Formats: sequence, structure tokens, C-alpha cells
Amino acid sequence: MSLNRLRLGKRRRQLLLEAAGGHSILCRGDTAAEKAARRRAAYALQRAGLVTLTSVLDYDDAGRWLELRAAVLTDLGREVVLAWRVQLEARRSIRWRHHERMAAAVFG
Repeated sequence: MSLNRLRLGKRRRQLLLEAAGGHSILCRGDTAAEKAARRRAAYALQRAGLVTLTSVLDYDDAGRWLELRAAVLTDLGREVVLAWRVQLEARRSIRWRHHERMAAAVFG
């Protein structure tokens, strides 16, 4: 899989870093637009093979169980976060083409 054309914007980076800590809940956000943006970012990362989307159970303040969508890193996603965490956290551009040798070594 080639990551050359993958762009990691604000929400995609945020989801990758959150998912590195376990899983990232997709419905978090103050507005409907923000929630929709997180879902679009998650679907783009899923198409690139960096996350899988799954359901997790949680409960609300009233004690009712909720089924929420969450993003979980794949093996490829975990390696991307390990290799480029500094760039992800610093919001720097990742030039995939410039890192082809490193990517080939890391991802085979």
C-alpha cells in the first residue's frame, strides 16, 4: 500500500494519536459539523489501512449503555505513529515520498 498521496490534516492526525492511546471515539465533538468531520477523517484513515472502525460499549450520565463507533489502529497505523509521532504531534508535514526508504524498511 502506498501512502504517497495520503494527506494528514488536523482531524486525521488527532484521530491517529488518540487511537494510539487505545481507541478514538468518533462521536466526540461539540457540533454536528465537528462530529461529521471526525467521521470523514476516520473513513479516510480506514481506506488508507491505518485504522479499523469498530463498536465499543460505553454508558452515559444516566447509566444507559451506548454503542459508539471507534477507530482502532491497524498494524500499519501503529507503525506510522511510531515512526512519525514527532511530526504528527508537531503538526509538521510528512513527505511520504521523501521517507520511502524508511517506509520500505519499516513496512517491508
